[in-house]
Amino acid sequence: MVSIVILNWNGWRDTIDCITSLYQLEGVEFSLVVVDNGSTNESVEKISSYIHESGIQTVELNEGEVLTQPVKERELVFYQLSKNYGFAKGNNLGLQLMSGQNVDYFWILNNDTEVEPNSLKTLVDFMNNNGQYRACTPQIRYFSDKNKIWNCGGRLFWGFRKYYYADYSNVVFNKDFFDITFVTGCALLIGKSSLEQDNTLFTERFFFGEEDFDLSMRWKANNKKIACCTNSLIYHKVSASTQTRNELPKIYIHYLNRYINIKQHFGRLNYSIWKLVNNIWIFMLLIKKNYSAGRAISFLSKLNKESMQRDCVDYDYFINTLNGTVI
Repeated sequence: MVSIVILNWNGWRDTIDCITSLYQLEGVEFSLVVVDNGSTNESVEKISSYIHESGIQTVELNEGEVLTQPVKERELVFYQLSKNYGFAKGNNLGLQLMSGQNVDYFWILNNDTEVEPNSLKTLVDFMNNNGQYRACTPQIRYFSDKNKIWNCGGRLFWGFRKYYYADYSNVVFNKDFFDITFVTGCALLIGKSSLEQDNTLFTERFFFGEEDFDLSMRWKANNKKIACCTNSLIYHKVSASTQTRNELPKIYIHYLNRYINIKQHFGRLNYSIWKLVNNIWIFMLLIKKNYSAGRAISFLSKLNKESMQRDCVDYDYFINTLNGTVI
């Protein structure tokens, strides 16, 4: 049995499309957990109406309620949270809800994806036949161009990440899988034994972003094997949920998350060298984006100060930064 966990926040149209594609899956037993992360639009009503009209057997729960009966094959659990907890905690709550069930695998899946009918079976077969692997991911393609790869996982090296096959088109793979050291939270199949303390998976130090990077860093440090299964295909709409008119706050949050995270994983000397390299990279990035040298220096000054003072990026800081002025 696989428990598929998808997180919704104000994205009911994508979520309904994702649910529709999931009920076309073949060759594998699954249940589905849709976690609404405190949506402020009509998401709860729209999703609830859709699943009932579709005849899907459903259990609806509010935050804090627990499952009192075993979840059946192809049953849907609609778990409604009271507020937006962010990607990491929202998914962790979905995992915790299902942790007491008879589940062999969890598939964490973005709500803005659609899947091929054999995609999950391919992943499960790989895990069943390769017990030394902690997790696997499918080949993720763009929904807007189904011949073009978004990524196939990637490689971590000294606090940096490189996606495999990003933006490649019409790739023909000569093997069914290959090893990776970075896996995105967009589509991640794990065994139940991979859940950590309190049945969590992702760090909750970051409200949005960095959770998959942190997970991959921890697994790489502990020599946990991960693979991309090239015969499993899903399509990603590449959500723009954090777009703002001014892109600088979004850039700032991304790098603040990364600086805080690497600080936790590296020793003082390595972190100092890593930070110097990244400061140069970010300065050049901002100049390329037509920001002035003075503004880039001010950006870096705040980034370096805040990353040393903070150990997390919580909801309030995230929202205030996105809605405010970085420098």
